[in-house]
Amino acid sequence: MKQPARSLSRLAPQGLWRGRIKALLATLMISVFVFYGFLAMDVSRTLLSSIGSDRVMADSIRVREMAEAGVALDKIPATTVSPAWMTLMASATSGRYTYGRDSVWDTEMYYVSMPSSHRIILSAHMALGGLCMALGVFQFWPAFRRRRPLLHRRMGMVYAVSAQVSMLFAFGYLLLTPVASIYSTLVFAVGLWILAISVTVSLWMSIYHILRREIAQHQVWMAMNFGFLLTAPLLRYDWILMGMAFPALSQGEVNLSVMVFLIPQSFLVGYGLLCMNRWLQKDRREAQTLPVTARMRQWFPLWSPVVLLMLLGAAVSTVRYFWLTPGMAASALAQALVPAGVVALDTQLLAPAVVARALFTLSALLVFAAAAGFLFTAFRTEHTDARQLARMKTLGLVMALAGVINALVQLHWGYALGAPSHARLSGGTFYVLNGLILLPFAIASGWAALTGRHALLREWVIFTALAAMATPSFYSSLVMLKLVGIPAVYVAAGHGYMLAASSGSIALLLGFGYSAYGSATRAKVPA
Repeated sequence: MKQPARSLSRLAPQGLWRGRIKALLATLMISVFVFYGFLAMDVSRTLLSSIGSDRVMADSIRVREMAEAGVALDKIPATTVSPAWMTLMASATSGRYTYGRDSVWDTEMYYVSMPSSHRIILSAHMALGGLCMALGVFQFWPAFRRRRPLLHRRMGMVYAVSAQVSMLFAFGYLLLTPVASIYSTLVFAVGLWILAISVTVSLWMSIYHILRREIAQHQVWMAMNFGFLLTAPLLRYDWILMGMAFPALSQGEVNLSVMVFLIPQSFLVGYGLLCMNRWLQKDRREAQTLPVTARMRQWFPLWSPVVLLMLLGAAVSTVRYFWLTPGMAASALAQALVPAGVVALDTQLLAPAVVARALFTLSALLVFAAAAGFLFTAFRTEHTDARQLARMKTLGLVMALAGVINALVQLHWGYALGAPSHARLSGGTFYVLNGLILLPFAIASGWAALTGRHALLREWVIFTALAAMATPSFYSSLVMLKLVGIPAVYVAAGHGYMLAASSGSIALLLGFGYSAYGSATRAKVPA
């Protein structure tokens, strides 16, 4: 029997706009990162061209002197020794910001002084990273995967080999280069090690899953892998945007903020790729079954107490350092590992803010308590009855409301602390970052609870809890740093503070891991 024609007047506009949004997202992403891929290859070219040239260091010093003297950008002969991305940054900001003292030009000058073998290693790392940018962005384009599956697989193989070899060169550079010679020294060196290890682990997890034909999980780990690889372009874009927003700051001062939010930012880009990928996919009739999900439920009595201890620790830290004895001045570890000026600044902000501290403490405790209840309601079994679903909705709404309040308080504190500087380090970045991460996940949890999207609710509740734990976990991070030990020179420069401030949001990777195997991903047909 002939089917009735569908109403084009109703369906065409929706399909048209959906198609336009897809095309816009794909075009924007491809343009931004393919462009940076070529910039990265240009850095490689610049490094190699300096080998055997005695004039490069002299020209680099001359560029520094002219920038410090305030010479107009078009009069500074930087193009002969500067990578293209730095020339673009100078055009968007200023010559002094890019080439002056307390800028990334210090590192560029160090590159010139390195032995030729070291420059070749770094050049190869950057060139392969640029190739990954140019290839990888196409791999997340569903239409490309559908229409060119063979090309997709071949490009994926080239990408995988390039990414792994690039990381091997990165490990080589980090092992050969003294920490004092790495840009921003200790905190940046630690970040580079974390990123190189994360890229390697996520790459091999994606390979493991594609060999098992678990396409959805392969795509999730590749999204994480590409997100971590994007730290290089995101870092440069951040420097440019913040330099334009805060023209009075030096590039080194701007970097004090960038170092705190760079890894979380890369994670969020990777998670955004994952969400976009799922948005473009069709629903399964029944969620995919994986051995790991069955083991998660089987091992619930083993891992759930660990989660409860984490929530309890965050609750105790919140009560102690944000209500009973507010500020870093109450922590002996903070006084030992954080510059005195930053300790005083934090305490001066929190001590008189009785109402804000009460809202922060109460909302955080509600998030942690609701998360504990949600854990035992939603994760013991794959399928839940109507009573459990109703309880999940209630707990999700409580977490959403409390999370929004908690995030808004942190944004207020971040605004009060202001922009970064060498005296105040990252300024309000710590609170602003945690607030900006928590706010959308809390809102998303509330939306998922109200609309009955239980698979997404499970995922976003996890992220809401982890994001709420990031701020109080600052103090537990100080314990770890004390055990590891930080040289006094780096403590005085604020590296203990910045490492602790950025470490809390790294726990979001646990949520990303759940996303790979949670029902929201398993309920989609990979495309």
